[in-house]
Amino acid sequence: MPPGKTDYQMNDQNDDVRKRSKPPKGSSRDNVSSRSSSSADYENEAHLPTTDKERSREKRRIMKNIVLISVAFFLNFTSYNGLARLQSSLHRDEGMGTTNQAVLYAALVLSCLFVPKLLISVIGHKWTIPLSFSGYILWMAANGYAVWGTMVTTSILVGLCAAPLWTAQCAYFTKIATRYAQLTGEPEPVVVSRFFGIFFMFFQCSSILGSVISSTVLMPTEVENGTLTDDDIKLYCGLNDCPDNNVTNPNLDDPDDETVWTMVGIYIACAVLAVILVSAAVDELPKYMREDRSKAKEEAKRSAVNTVLHLRHLIPWLLVPITLYSGFEQAFYSAEWNNVTSKTKTTRIDNFDELDGPPLIQHMINQFGFITGSAPFDYIKHDADFISFISCSLGIWNVGWVTLPFGIVNAIVSFTGGHIVKYTGRVAILTVGMLADLSMHLTMILWDIDASKEYVFYVMSGIFGLTDGIWQTQINALYGSIFSDESEAAFSNYRMWESLGFIIAFAYSSALCTSIKLYVVMAVLFVGMFLYYIVEGKEKKRKRREDEKNRSNISTSISTDKYGDLSTVVISSVSGGTFKTSFDDHYENMTIPDVGKEELATYL
Repeated sequence: MPPGKTDYQMNDQNDDVRKRSKPPKGSSRDNVSSRSSSSADYENEAHLPTTDKERSREKRRIMKNIVLISVAFFLNFTSYNGLARLQSSLHRDEGMGTTNQAVLYAALVLSCLFVPKLLISVIGHKWTIPLSFSGYILWMAANGYAVWGTMVTTSILVGLCAAPLWTAQCAYFTKIATRYAQLTGEPEPVVVSRFFGIFFMFFQCSSILGSVISSTVLMPTEVENGTLTDDDIKLYCGLNDCPDNNVTNPNLDDPDDETVWTMVGIYIACAVLAVILVSAAVDELPKYMREDRSKAKEEAKRSAVNTVLHLRHLIPWLLVPITLYSGFEQAFYSAEWNNVTSKTKTTRIDNFDELDGPPLIQHMINQFGFITGSAPFDYIKHDADFISFISCSLGIWNVGWVTLPFGIVNAIVSFTGGHIVKYTGRVAILTVGMLADLSMHLTMILWDIDASKEYVFYVMSGIFGLTDGIWQTQINALYGSIFSDESEAAFSNYRMWESLGFIIAFAYSSALCTSIKLYVVMAVLFVGMFLYYIVEGKEKKRKRREDEKNRSNISTSISTDKYGDLSTVVISSVSGGTFKTSFDDHYENMTIPDVGKEELATYL
């Protein structure tokens, strides 16, 4: 191999040679292919290496790219998440911090519709990632000089960058997971789930490092005595946290400017390193996996249409509630922090009888501009209203330490989930996540908070890390597996619906008590999981129909030697499954791997 050229580049250069090596029309191979495989599948197959050495080298390269991108996201979101969860605390004057979140979400929803397809088709999946990281870096820098002009502008920029960033990452992982499955013969959904598990293991570690940085920098040298007693904690924190609570809490003092600049400097350094890592070391996808740049203008016009057209079938709609839940839970959890720290006065709603009619709609519209949220979209995993339990009861500086078990368990589950699903299936894993989430929600409803029993906070933090690791890896893998043929449009929809979940939850957050919000989140979870089970049932039926169709495409040819003895049986197949063939009263079990591939199995 010439120095400095990757396997991907060599594959691109050999495209023409491989295409010329295709058999002429009318050959047996062409007949099988025309009956059972699409031209896209055939072209993809043409790029498979032919020797074990080449296969091993390509598998190593794929794993290298998986790890490098995962580390880059770890670095960038260590920085971003650390600052994002402090927005309403750092920039409370005139509601600047919360208003920035509203602006960011509005830009994010528009970005989901228009930006990802255009940007990826023009600069590719790889370069979309560091370019999007750069938008986050500008937002981080603006936090050091927080005025309306800088914060609003950079919040819009982050909103526009978020959708193409996550779409590029998800599509990149899905495409190379498909390639890896072809190389190894493993089922594609298993590989997709495993790769997303590796990614989220690294990603969730950002919560660990971010927690250490924020708690270390924010730790006060001296804690002042305040007016919040143990009885006050039980009356005003956790489940009883409501918008009209007016209790002076010394646990919520703002950090000084020097502390803010220290954090901003550390976070910017991490994010810049992420940009360098992807730019210098990650491989771009080969040409046959990339979008045609010559069609960029056309794709730009159709990008929003493609995202909408993705909803032309029933399955994407059935997944909307569980996707909304992903946004609901994260927005709900992080918003509870801000219900404690926000100085905004709102109208309290104590029961569901007050939740109908135009006044609520008007209230939500008014609140949209002042969305109480510290976690703009990108996986701020401070699970459940647990955040308000911690900050209100133990102090802001303890949030980082208490959420350490969350990050550790989340990282472990994210990594192992992809391996476990191979044996248990996706349905079982998501069911465990649902049951664990419901158990924690019920615990918080029944919990009589006692700040002296800090270990309870740590245990619950670890359990929430378990559930969040399940939700994020498996919902991503679900979209990647079901919609692998239109991954960009699918993941744009995923981020759009998740973002809408954030917006809806934040819009009513400042009007409701924690108890009501718990019931709302549980209701969304029930509906989402019910419809998810329907999706899995439909997918199972679809795969069964495909298997039956593929079996009918099996073509068997028998050749004999010059003595007329049966010497060879050749199976040409495009389907997965185990088939039996007979010769000379002897039976052989033959396994043909990977739906959509053309394999020749020769038995002597």
